[in-house]
Amino acid sequence: MWADDNGETIPELQELFNRTGGLDIGQLQFINLGAVKRRTGERWESFQEKIFQTGQFFIEKRTNPEDLIIRCRDGFIIVFAELTASAAKKKCASISKEMNTFFLGREELREVQITISHDTIDASQLRKLAEASGVQSIAERSNDDEHAAPSGDASPTPWERIVYRPVWDARSEALVSNKCCAQSAPGNDGERQEGVLLLPEDSRKSLSVRLNNDLTGDGLAPFRTYAFKSGPFSLTLPLQFLSLEDPWHRSQIVSRISEIPSELRQYLLIMFEGLKAGVPVSHLYETVHVFRPYVKMITLSASGPGFPWERYGECEADGFCVDVRTLPASGSARKRDFEHLLTAARRGKAHALATGVERADDFFLLAQSGYRYLSGEAIAPVSDLPAAPSHLTAESIHARLRGSG
Repeated sequence: MWADDNGETIPELQELFNRTGGLDIGQLQFINLGAVKRRTGERWESFQEKIFQTGQFFIEKRTNPEDLIIRCRDGFIIVFAELTASAAKKKCASISKEMNTFFLGREELREVQITISHDTIDASQLRKLAEASGVQSIAERSNDDEHAAPSGDASPTPWERIVYRPVWDARSEALVSNKCCAQSAPGNDGERQEGVLLLPEDSRKSLSVRLNNDLTGDGLAPFRTYAFKSGPFSLTLPLQFLSLEDPWHRSQIVSRISEIPSELRQYLLIMFEGLKAGVPVSHLYETVHVFRPYVKMITLSASGPGFPWERYGECEADGFCVDVRTLPASGSARKRDFEHLLTAARRGKAHALATGVERADDFFLLAQSGYRYLSGEAIAPVSDLPAAPSHLTAESIHARLRGSG
């Protein structure tokens, strides 16, 4: 009777050992784990588990529920249930490419490399492979919602709908993108809250996970459907950075984005929202480089005054953004924050952006000082679907704001 590394018999494997005919398998191995172990020291066990969790996540996303995922000492064996040899080989290549890209973006795990091979073998050869690989367990497939929200959390969210807010390019004087936004129901004053303002401090992390899931689900759907009906347009997808620090959640989001056809991803922009002073530079750098292969542009967006932009130039983001709604009401204080970001953006050769632009004086100041991309009620209202690019001069915006004032 065959037993695993722990002396336990695994019924699923025993059944395979008794089968006749060929088995299509993929063998995934992690290379250079020793180097990662030396680098991470006492944190190795935690990092090792993250490596295997991430590996299992990508394998699950690219395999069928009937396929068997076997965890081993240095990787996984995948037994494909119904694939042809050529289809199994192609699937193995896809898994390998995605995982190598993901690990390359993590500073501590950059040395991890994934090799994956496909073969058609018989039951006796599978037994020998299992013995040589040090089988540990059959990987239990995760519920997709396990890491999306606290267990059993079916409470309503503060947002009622997903809408699209046009983004104005000061250089071309045109609406060039659509920012995907979550909005609340109207309050007593008829106003709707939007984006980071929907996330109270006491439940910010759990809600930010749910918000990211909604934006990469319902928010991306019209982008896939309408992207080329009226000519190409770009979509700005704001993601709450707080929850992206969880490797599993980040893997989920990256996987969803990677499934978008490459001809569409060249029009997809990512904005990491809700950044607060004190976020580790290494975390931002790592996250930027994980997402980099999948999108056209990555922007860092801060909430609140006094964000130390000069610390984050080395993160290699394409843009720095301020959420104007989170700044002090005082004109002089706001101006200092505007100037601080603009100086850091120029030094880092990044674009300067502002969201939540609602006041005429803010628009005039930002447009005249050198900010490239602006969005907010002062620019244009939201719509239920992304809008195609259109010409809009600064003078037209000025005239509308003067008329409404």
